[in-house]
Amino acid sequence: MWDKPNFNFLIDILMFLCLSAMAGIGFLMNYILIPGREAWVEYGRGVELLFWGLNRHEWGDIHLYLGFTLIGLLTLHIILHWHLIPGLYQRLVPDRQARTIGVWTLVLVCLIFLFFPFIITPEVKDIEPGQGRAHELHDTSLEIRGYMTLQEVSRQYNIPTAVLKEQLQLPPSVPDNEKLGRLRRSYNFNMSEVERLIQKYQKTHQ
Repeated sequence: MWDKPNFNFLIDILMFLCLSAMAGIGFLMNYILIPGREAWVEYGRGVELLFWGLNRHEWGDIHLYLGFTLIGLLTLHIILHWHLIPGLYQRLVPDRQARTIGVWTLVLVCLIFLFFPFIITPEVKDIEPGQGRAHELHDTSLEIRGYMTLQEVSRQYNIPTAVLKEQLQLPPSVPDNEKLGRLRRSYNFNMSEVERLIQKYQKTHQ
């Protein structure tokens, strides 16, 4: 029952399951268990998003473990089919020198993909005062939230929508009922900027 063809078939099934699970968890972390800043915009408050009791970082750990498992299964798959690979490669690339270059190029690229996170140095960017996430979450002088529309902000703080659009560099054609959260992602501003321009407008129009 557990002859080589059946074992190969089992390896293929496990590889496909790992790949599908990795894709699904990637979609889960990107579209459902969104990071804190996006969750604040989406839900209007600080929340922790969970699925089956796990947050996005814990699902990220599972994603990593599945990646290791997939690499192991793929390596085993190659070992089991190694007797076929040299012949197929020789027929595909008849020139011996070209085959050698191809093999070493593939090995080098694979090593770079695997180990580059351990040799790079991340770019360190200082957050200017008033631009960080913590400031956005804790500045309660104004209650500007991502779920609010331009029109709602205009009515609540007595500032024309045209002024909001001009100061935030939004096209005049943007609908007044568009939510700030969606506009923020498209036009690269943050809620603290909205708060500051409202405060400035109120001081000059008192």
